[in-house]
Amino acid sequence: MLESLDLSPNHPWAGVFLMNVETLLSAQLFAYVCIKADSVVAAAIFHGTYNGMSVLATMGLEGGNDLLVGDCGLAGFLVLLVANLGMVVFDQHGGLCVLAMVGAACKP
Repeated sequence: MLESLDLSPNHPWAGVFLMNVETLLSAQLFAYVCIKADSVVAAAIFHGTYNGMSVLATMGLEGGNDLLVGDCGLAGFLVLLVANLGMVVFDQHGGLCVLAMVGAACKP
């Protein structure tokens, strides 16, 4: 948990909160890949790809506020939120119902 202090150099304690938010937002995507592929290996590959690509998103940036850019910033959270909402909409209209994992009813 204390490794999260490095995520936001100018706001060290915010990094702990930001990492928790990113974990909550990305967990559904990892679970979705795991369920759809019926394999933990697919989720592990997706996790490695996600970590590798998140570095590329901020590689060319200079300046800016570390609370707003990157995968643990507001921009990354908005992308994960849109991905989660897209996944729910897709599942409500004929895809796999991820909402059933938490006991919610899905359309037949």
